[in-house]
Amino acid sequence: MKQLSINYWTRIIFLALSVVVFVPHTYATAPANKEKNVVFMFDLNDVFLRKTKKEALKRALFRPCDWPLRQIGSSIWGLSCKQFWAIIGTKRDKHTTTCLIQTAQDEGNIALVNLLNDMELHVETIDEMVDVARKLHEQGYTLYIGSNIAKQTLDALTKSDDQKLKAFFSYFDLSNPQVCDAHNKHPVDMPDEKERRILHPLAGKLIKKPHTKFFEQFLQRNKIDLSKTRVIFVDDKQANIDAAQKADLEGILFTGNVKEFESDMAKHGIIMS
Repeated sequence: MKQLSINYWTRIIFLALSVVVFVPHTYATAPANKEKNVVFMFDLNDVFLRKTKKEALKRALFRPCDWPLRQIGSSIWGLSCKQFWAIIGTKRDKHTTTCLIQTAQDEGNIALVNLLNDMELHVETIDEMVDVARKLHEQGYTLYIGSNIAKQTLDALTKSDDQKLKAFFSYFDLSNPQVCDAHNKHPVDMPDEKERRILHPLAGKLIKKPHTKFFEQFLQRNKIDLSKTRVIFVDDKQANIDAAQKADLEGILFTGNVKEFESDMAKHGIIMS
């Protein structure tokens, strides 16, 4: 009995030492600060990317003589004043590019299509926020795109030779981005889109922010069950955040201040290392 008692306590001590020595080491190999079942949906423009379209417009209109004047004229010929200022206006809605390009394609105006695409592809990265995306990616979070950027513009940006853009997009799941697509529209016109329909009849039907259908479709396409997964949506417009919350997503408003953003992330349980 005495020998059995010694063996018993020897095993207990050995197991206790195993827990102390090996378990912390196992935990240390897990991604730091990684919460289970959390994914992110990010807007692009004014969160990660900054448009430089005025420079693009200047280059497009004042390029060398291989750009004939008749092509410049054909770029803007037939557009109403509202349509023209929608192209170059500083407060142009992001989704209007899809409608304007569609208008140009309908008219066979390749010069205008090229001008619009050239303008949309002139962007620069907001490096501090790109670093945030890198950290989240390295911690094991899945990042999705939820933007009113035109689908053809996103396709071109993801294929860009720019090394910063290549690195940036490598942090995202690009298998099914939620963007503004001419083929993705509501069956009926949305009641608050009448003013924008001057750009193209399509303008009243595109599925885009801040409609809740935009977020519901994102969840459906990516097979995300909100009862099992938290989705944190980040955007620079309060109306878009409100719409996401109506669709039961969590929302963080990005104001341009990265430190403030990281503080807001911490309130949602996401600690940036």
